Amino acid sequence: YSSNLIIALKQKGCIVNEWSCPTSLVKLPRFIIDLLFVFSEQFIMPLMCYFGKYDKVIYPYNSCSILAAFGDKSLLIIHDFIPNKKAKEKISLSALYIILTQRIHTFFKRDVAFVSATTKRIARNVAWLKACTFYLFPNSFYILEEKLSELNFHKDSDCNYTVLISGNGENKEFSKAMELWKSCENCKSQKLKVIGLGSQQEWAYGIIKRREIENVIILPILSDDELISEIKNACLMWAHSTHEGFGRPVIEGRICGKNVLASNISAFREHRDDYVFLYNNQSFCEKYLLALLSNNTDNSHYKVKYHIILEEQIEKWLRKH
Repeated sequence: YSSNLIIALKQKGCIVNEWSCPTSLVKLPRFIIDLLFVFSEQFIMPLMCYFGKYDKVIYPYNSCSILAAFGDKSLLIIHDFIPNKKAKEKISLSALYIILTQRIHTFFKRDVAFVSATTKRIARNVAWLKACTFYLFPNSFYILEEKLSELNFHKDSDCNYTVLISGNGENKEFSKAMELWKSCENCKSQKLKVIGLGSQQEWAYGIIKRREIENVIILPILSDDELISEIKNACLMWAHSTHEGFGRPVIEGRICGKNVLASNISAFREHRDDYVFLYNNQSFCEKYLLALLSNNTDNSHYKVKYHIILEEQIEKWLRKH
């Protein structure tokens, strides 16, 4: 998200410096990375912004600096409200951190942006956000479009698989997705390749084994080129989820010229066109077959509408101060 956002900011004339986790630290234990992130976000970033005399600072992933809330330079980008769900019996430390920083940021009436119209629409009914100025900073796909234009792609003649974009989060319902796949007679003649569980292969294969499914492959962590190749060679793209902030897999599939089978949720409905097939648990098999048989080589000329929206909203935010 942030890499694409930087491209949009530069197109609007901004000089952008990005602060991110050094690659040398990414293999550290997760809890150490989390602690370093909190320390960096709460102390290093405010100091850098103050002494570096930056005009603006963007916190692009749900949380933000508490110190930054005392000034008017910061923008918090909210992707979804999953950490804020009251129904959770036990809230994780990471969710508490997100909730705390969001509440303080909005208490001081600082600017907030959302990654989708769905999330922004939900936010209008959230009491603690009502005093803030809202912006829409949707997901963008500059990098993917550039990769596709540069990639010398060779179509695999043995296209006989579907690609599922998944993860180990509760909203991804990987176990439920496997139940749907097994229950559909039309899926038995197809392979399923799963992207997004490369670092949880053992966990994912455990679910597959318990359901006695034989035609599912969990792909390892992929490079950008490998990801594009897997999607381009697939017969169909599948996105299963109960809740999403934006619904990025649908757009990625459409940019790659694929029909997309997607859960019938608000974030996916935003991107619906003639090549996006929405399903519920009862209609999965019917919609899967329809999406598979409706494959059409003419669907590859997809135009991303969100870049214009993002650039207009960036300009609006920059003009505010």
